Amino acid sequence: MEKKRESYLTRPFLVMSVMNFLVYSIFYLLMMVVAPFSMDILHSEPWVAGLAAGCFLLAAMVGRLFTGRYIEEIGKRRLLLWGTIGYILVMPLYYFVDSAPFFVGLRLLHGIGLGVSSSAITTIVVNILPRSRQGEGLSAFTLSAMVAMAVGPMIGIMLYHQLGFTAILHICMGQSLLLLISLFAFSIPDLPVAPENLKKFGSGFRGLFEKSALPISFVGTLMFLAYSGLSGFMAAYARQIHMTEAGGLFFVVYSIVIIVSRPPMGRLYDRWGQRVVVPTYFAFALGLLLLSRAETSLVFLLSAVFIGFGFGNFNTLARAIAVRPLPNYKWGIASSTYLAISEVGSGLGPFLQGIFLPYLGYRNLYLSLAMVTLLAFALYVRSYGPEIMKKPGNE
Repeated sequence: MEKKRESYLTRPFLVMSVMNFLVYSIFYLLMMVVAPFSMDILHSEPWVAGLAAGCFLLAAMVGRLFTGRYIEEIGKRRLLLWGTIGYILVMPLYYFVDSAPFFVGLRLLHGIGLGVSSSAITTIVVNILPRSRQGEGLSAFTLSAMVAMAVGPMIGIMLYHQLGFTAILHICMGQSLLLLISLFAFSIPDLPVAPENLKKFGSGFRGLFEKSALPISFVGTLMFLAYSGLSGFMAAYARQIHMTEAGGLFFVVYSIVIIVSRPPMGRLYDRWGQRVVVPTYFAFALGLLLLSRAETSLVFLLSAVFIGFGFGNFNTLARAIAVRPLPNYKWGIASSTYLAISEVGSGLGPFLQGIFLPYLGYRNLYLSLAMVTLLAFALYVRSYGPEIMKKPGNE
């Protein structure tokens, strides 16, 4: 008889999932309209709009690196409080944006708050998950961000075109208030690390990274760079090809696919290992190809199905790969290493794409990003070839 597995659906897990939803809901509401707002209202050039979108994620990278390195020394609960309160306090300043430089600076501050708070939440979750169910548990936890991704872009795009940027800020302020209430209404586990284990972290710049997590992190950089073409320019692309309604539904379809596919993919990863990740690259590339050629709403939304299965599952499974071989006191720094380095692609992507967009156009831009996804797969095979071929049970 099969031994009963430990449950990961504990009270702390559910509390952290709610907070993660609120943090990312604010992020996605704003992310989808930053570039259009910068071009339409602030009259910025496309590369400046891309910078406004991308600098947020570069700042989040800095916040993640700081959190991953020092969260065990400062304390998980304390760093979560600092990061989340900082994330909330920046929100009212958006009402006073009147120039592109101020907007970019504000996005930098907001990004640091996201990096610290989301990394602290993830570190707590990774530490409370049973090791035997990490893939499944992380897949379930990240559904909170996926629900935010389903709601945020749809509401953001619709409200921006109908009521303007201020209406979006009102909703974000309401969510910030709920996040603040959640932060103090529930008991947050601190999970301290033994002093002798704290001495095993490196010092200086190298101490910010977990070496074993670097290969999958660099693969993630390319995957996030490809995905950033969606988060940065989807609203503008949908408007140009006269598919605004489909653009609003894109991330709904994307998120539904992830919600349905992530739990079974997590279980398959726990059983079969890294070979499970292979199909995600090809699904993502196919989705970007379909998006670049879409002439109808059906094809446009079909691309969301493949992108959801591809990038949506890659992101969770890659995080599990980053922490899998390590003792639990290093899970925080490994997770932050993956998130920080991979999201360099999200930060640089909109800026670089904004430079090339006038020459390539949206369709060829998305076709180029499909090629970037295949390059990521080649790097994955080069880095993890033996692990991909390893039979289940041989770990």
